[in-house]
Amino acid sequence: MKFFTRILFLMAMFLSVCSPGFAASNKELPIFANATPIDIIYIHGAYETRDAFNNSVRNVHDDMVKQFQNDPFMYKNLLDNGNKKIGEKEIIFFWADQTEENQKILDKALAYVKNVGSIISRFGRETLSHLLHDAIWISKPVNYTPLLNNLLKIVQEEYSKGNQVILYGYSAGSLLASEYLTQKMPIIDLNEVKNADDDSYMGKYFSQTIKKYNFKPTCLDALKESKLVFYTDNDEFVANPDISFLKREFPNLNTYTDKYCSPAGCTKRYCCIRCSFNYI
Repeated sequence: MKFFTRILFLMAMFLSVCSPGFAASNKELPIFANATPIDIIYIHGAYETRDAFNNSVRNVHDDMVKQFQNDPFMYKNLLDNGNKKIGEKEIIFFWADQTEENQKILDKALAYVKNVGSIISRFGRETLSHLLHDAIWISKPVNYTPLLNNLLKIVQEEYSKGNQVILYGYSAGSLLASEYLTQKMPIIDLNEVKNADDDSYMGKYFSQTIKKYNFKPTCLDALKESKLVFYTDNDEFVANPDISFLKREFPNLNTYTDKYCSPAGCTKRYCCIRCSFNYI
């Protein structure tokens, strides 16, 4: 229950800070010479080509740096009053190439009706089909899970350098940034349930094991990838019924946490109307 309370709290925080843009000040706010970099990872939206997205990012990154660093709210809460700065080099996360096969099927279907309707209706049908295709495609777990793991590798690499990151998800890319928050954030603290009032055999086993190993805060992906829990067709999480498996793998949970969860420190989230920011 506390896990879902945290999710609702984070989402409330997310909605409370949504705004159409930054209120940049008229003067440049000071950034210390030894400021720690916070790199922006750009995640594109629907129906995007690699070259077009790369060019778009290069064109907007310098302006993004100015917007972040000269906005009083971001300067205080994100950049720690100049002790941190936005990294000069943009990081691009491109995923549209993963949808190519599905795009071919969609294009083939559209070819059958290319002469049906007016020019305006044909244009609208093709444009909307491609836009909605990517948004629907990336919302399916079988599709977004490999992308989240690839995105996690980039985050971990930056973290190993001592850098923090912002996930800047645009349009359909904001869905991927949101899934990262839900699946990869280490906000499940099992130490909070070690004293749960459960007198069953497994309840006592879990309580004793949690006390013994002092597990790190973990995430949904770690629990799922370890097969300690399963996500059912009824939208429920249930424990693996194989008790011998649980006893063998549960003590190894920290290993799964290190592999599948975002590094500790992912605490704030910012957004704009058509974007999603995860600050890690």
